Amino acid sequence: MSSHANGSQVHSPSRTCDSPFSLSDTVAWGLSDEDRERLHDLLAAFVRIQEDAKLTAAISEQEKRGLLDQFLSEDCRDKAVADVELLRKYLNFLRGCSLEKPIAAGRVVSIYCDGVFDLTHSGHFNALRQAKALGDRLVVGINSDASAAAAKGMPIMNERERATMVRACKWVDDVIEATPYEVTMDLFRSTGCDYVCHGDDLALGEAGNDVYAEPRAAGLLKVFRRTEGISTTTIVSRLLLVAKDPLHWPPGMVEKPTAVAEWVAKTQANASASKQVLMNSKRLLQFMANVRQPKEGDKVVYIDGPFDPLHLGHLHAIQKAKALGDFLVVGIHDDKTVHRQRGRGFPILNLLERTLALLALRDVDEVVIGAPWKVDDFLLRSYRVDVVCSARECDEVGIFQQMGGGGSVPVSLVDESLSTSTAAFSSGRAE
Repeated sequence: MSSHANGSQVHSPSRTCDSPFSLSDTVAWGLSDEDRERLHDLLAAFVRIQEDAKLTAAISEQEKRGLLDQFLSEDCRDKAVADVELLRKYLNFLRGCSLEKPIAAGRVVSIYCDGVFDLTHSGHFNALRQAKALGDRLVVGINSDASAAAAKGMPIMNERERATMVRACKWVDDVIEATPYEVTMDLFRSTGCDYVCHGDDLALGEAGNDVYAEPRAAGLLKVFRRTEGISTTTIVSRLLLVAKDPLHWPPGMVEKPTAVAEWVAKTQANASASKQVLMNSKRLLQFMANVRQPKEGDKVVYIDGPFDPLHLGHLHAIQKAKALGDFLVVGIHDDKTVHRQRGRGFPILNLLERTLALLALRDVDEVVIGAPWKVDDFLLRSYRVDVVCSARECDEVGIFQQMGGGGSVPVSLVDESLSTSTAAFSSGRAE
């Protein structure tokens, strides 16, 4: 037992009180007698605290700090102070992003999330899933064509089409169309929401400013993790690589210098053109939340297709199919089948990327992953299917051409967008 100047006594550590080593063990370390005695005192303090929680109060914070200051070298103390300061700055940043605001018990918490949501994909849907998890009600703002074009380049889909896709997401409760790209406090208050949220990437406006600066400063911005491996830029790159292939050209088409050709030339050397989402069971389970089983007497409808990539034509076909019954099963073809049927460059998105997009839709009750091309009796019996319809006619005319009855991803629109804002695409689109 040793004594300190303030009169307190600290028991020496021993192997019987679970100390990792005794004082004699430190001889082999080459420490001086003075350093070994300091280490001994330090260990004694912590072992005694571990041994009996009641003694914690007897050892003041000042004494523990004194022991540490004696044991640590000046260099170690400087490094520790620097590490603590860095941690403090990071914590202050996080507090600025998500400062808790008192919410009355039992009141619905509304979250506002905005974006361009062009060529709506699984990364967008994952952002909406995370946003909904931050509260009870999710309101989504769809940036107007003009504001999106000024900040990032002209979207492929117009604001009405983008709003239709987002409105179909099962995590979305309300949609506000044609919102400004910058979220000011005036805009935020007009939504009636409690918080704003965005991914952990920095969103910059036309002038290079933080578009969430005002809600961030007010402590009303909540941050979620951005989904890596998929973006609108990635999908556009893959689509244009296919469009560049003469195999997919319409009869009589000849190559000519266009923004498409320039964009393809740049993306061929860009790793993002071939980057894929890293899929795992956790992500699948997150998207499968609230998947229900058909009830007795439900009329089961089956629809299948590649859904590569998911677009308005697919969405309208799915909605029409759901209207034919009570429970909708969607079959999605695997990558090998899509490649065999569509040719070189397909699928644009892999099977799991396409699966997540379908699972995010409100009208989809079940997804058959890797569904057979031919709808056979085994599939019909397995899912007790009453009605069969097909989305294949939405795809066989080509995803680059106008879809009868709703929506398209035509290469002409991509070409036009690139012609007017090639520089914006070259620098990469964030949504």
